[in-house]
Amino acid sequence: MDEDLDYLKAPVKRVTGFDIVVPLSKLEDEYVPSKDRILKAATKVLNY
Repeated sequence: MDEDLDYLKAPVKRVTGFDIVVPLSKLEDEYVPSKDRILKAATKVLNY
């Protein structure tokens, strides 16, 4: 999706959990997208 949809104003950027089994609750904060990851992806799309 990042490279195939050039006719959009900006490419699609997904910010999701990692491609692993969802961890136990004590490690959930490491799995869920952080504010920094979300901000980095949004900035990348806005600067496209």
